Amino acid sequence: MEALIERMLDNIESSKFMETIRLESIDNNSSILETTLNPPIKLDPTKHYKVGLRYFSMYNFITNINTTNNIFRYSHDGTTWTNITLLTGAYEFSQIVSEINRQMKISNHWDTVNDKNFIEILAKGEINKIVINITSANYQLDRNVNNTITEFFGFNKNATPISQGYNIANNNAQISNVYTIDLECNLISGGIIRGNQKQIIYDMPSFSVPIGYKIIEQPAKINYFPLNTTTLKNIRIRIIDENGNLLNIPGEKKIASLKILQV
Repeated sequence: MEALIERMLDNIESSKFMETIRLESIDNNSSILETTLNPPIKLDPTKHYKVGLRYFSMYNFITNINTTNNIFRYSHDGTTWTNITLLTGAYEFSQIVSEINRQMKISNHWDTVNDKNFIEILAKGEINKIVINITSANYQLDRNVNNTITEFFGFNKNATPISQGYNIANNNAQISNVYTIDLECNLISGGIIRGNQKQIIYDMPSFSVPIGYKIIEQPAKINYFPLNTTTLKNIRIRIIDENGNLLNIPGEKKIASLKILQV
């Protein structure tokens, strides 16, 4: 008898609507994943449905250096100024320092005796700040130029250059201003993020893996939200930060899969 009841319940469950939909980014540089179903899927308006994220994958290339903060302007003699322009990209702190050092060494603005930069950029974890240690009286660092990286390092803008000495940043470094990756889906109702109703179907820490590594999110248990439509046609996921800004993530294609069930 119990086996018969179980088979009846299985038959009822299997007769309910279930659909899996795969979305891909428009192109490799886009943070919008879309698909258009043709023909559209018409759902029974007398029934209720829910949708959840099955999996999501992308490479962690969240850009933190761009044209607003990529200029390192210094002087090696107190008169002549040299600009180092970092390419837009997703950098670890050590990679930023390495690139600045590389370019200054090419320009022969380098302490060859001690084989180190006259402008040392140091991360001080114990105070959570960056230190600019300038070891030569001839060297200065401009912190007033437009799009300066010194603000990124935590230094306030000031007409007076940073000069010889052990200079501690005014503020904590902003190596990244993205703390969470939110997946906004146009199909859902009822998502609550930080007390506000949003169409966020899934969220995750921005640095769950190091820069350049692949993020693969596959929930052990899918969290479902009410479906807000009875016609499945244009389906979209936007990859945004905690403030609702579309993330700039160049590189490989982003992929997501949604599961839609009848309640």
